[in-house]
Amino acid sequence: SSEYMGSIFIDAKKIAYDIVDEYLSKGKKDIVFVSPKQNLIRTEDLILGIEEAYQKYTTEVTVNEGLSKHTVKSYCSDLIIYFNYLESIHIEDTKDITSSILDNFFTSLKSTHKQTSIYRISASIRSFHHFIAFYYDEKDPTTNIEISKGPKKLPVFCSVEEINTLMTSFDDSKNEDLLHHAILELI
Repeated sequence: SSEYMGSIFIDAKKIAYDIVDEYLSKGKKDIVFVSPKQNLIRTEDLILGIEEAYQKYTTEVTVNEGLSKHTVKSYCSDLIIYFNYLESIHIEDTKDITSSILDNFFTSLKSTHKQTSIYRISASIRSFHHFIAFYYDEKDPTTNIEISKGPKKLPVFCSVEEINTLMTSFDDSKNEDLLHHAILELI
């Protein structure tokens, strides 16, 4: 650690949070962390409520990442579903979110959402927690969560007999039929 204008600087990746708790219990409020991007984060900013994290995340994806309005809107609607669940189980701090809470959340979605929707929601949640982990040096609870996209649908196709019937149905003496026949031959 080093001193800067009376504040103690700590590399948050190297010092455990219990040491920080010890500093706070002694009444020291001037601890400053250096995030992975070398941003200064004061201790009062470390307790990141879900609502505040949501606001910072939406600003990040809208302004800095430049995602489209449609993508941001989708992420936000997915996160609101997630935050409503967290509120229902009385989680207010991002540090209290664990992988088991996420597992329970995704299990609860299975009765009301298709697997492809659950996958999209998981991508939104993963993006949100990656943001928090990167900028606020919190543990990412989505690291070991894997959600499948669901079964892939096989395309519907014609039998050989159906294709032969279709190809012989054209009257090649008519220009329009000849055009349609040629297009189908190319396909």
